[in-house]
Parts: sequence; structure tokens; C-alpha cells
Amino acid sequence: MAGSPVADAPVFQALGRSLRLAPETDVRHHDEAPVHGMTTAALRRVEALLGAPVEVARFRPNVVVDVPGEGFPDDGWDGRLIALGDEVVPRPDGGMVRCRTVDLVGGGSADDGLLRLLGRERDTEFGVRALVERGGTVRVGDAVRVLSAPNG
Repeated sequence: MAGSPVADAPVFQALGRSLRLAPETDVRHHDEAPVHGMTTAALRRVEALLGAPVEVARFRPNVVVDVPGEGFPDDGWDGRLIALGDEVVPRPDGGMVRCRTVDLVGGGSADDGLLRLLGRERDTEFGVRALVERGGTVRVGDAVRVLSAPNG
């Protein structure tokens, strides 16, 4: 449970530094999905629109799918099943609404207009939210396949 030494210990073990997990407050956050995915094609498109490189970490995705080209292929994934490797199957259920956090970089504020750009071009959505249909282990380099809709 967040806020307890039992929850803090694995974080310390993984990161090698003292951190404390705290329960979420009553302030709603936009990262309210079991899985948040994005594609490298979408990132390249946003970089082209912005005219500058953008660090993936600003979006805090769980999964980044390497897709050739430039564009938003994940726009067509809603309701479909996505195979991540041999085990994991998430089902995207809409775009991930972005918030002010994408403009917070390295503990400071970025004035590159990324959130304004996403608001203008994408109604502040970037990446996809997804529910987990089947859990398991995903490894870097696993194949990704867009499957049929859940009922087809």
C-alpha cells in the first residue's frame, strides 16, 4: 500500500535511492489507464510539428512501439486487440489526454509549446490508453501485432 515502508522498499531496491510512494490525492490525473502506449511514428510527427526533438520520457508511456514513418497509426487501434510478444494482449480504449506534465522537464518547466501544440493538433490527446485483456511479460524487442476486434 502506498505510504508504507513495505511499498517503499522495492522502489529503493530497484532505483538504489530513497524514495517514498504516497497515496494519490483527490486531484485527478490523466494517466488513469492500466497501460499507456505510444508509437515512434507519432513521436516523429509531433517532433516535426513542434520543430524540435521531444524526449519520450515526457509522455511517461509503459510501452513504446517502434513503427516506421511519421503519423498516428494508433488512432485506428481503439477496441482492437494488440499482441505484445507472445503473452500480453492490451485493448486500446481511447486516446491519452495530456496535461501540463508534458511541459515539466527535468524538474523545471519547458517553454517549447508542446502542450499547446497537442491541444491545437490533437485535442490534447497523444498515445493510447489500454486495458489489459491478457497479462504476462513484455520484453524489449518483442514483436507487436494489431489483431482483430475483441468480438471478431
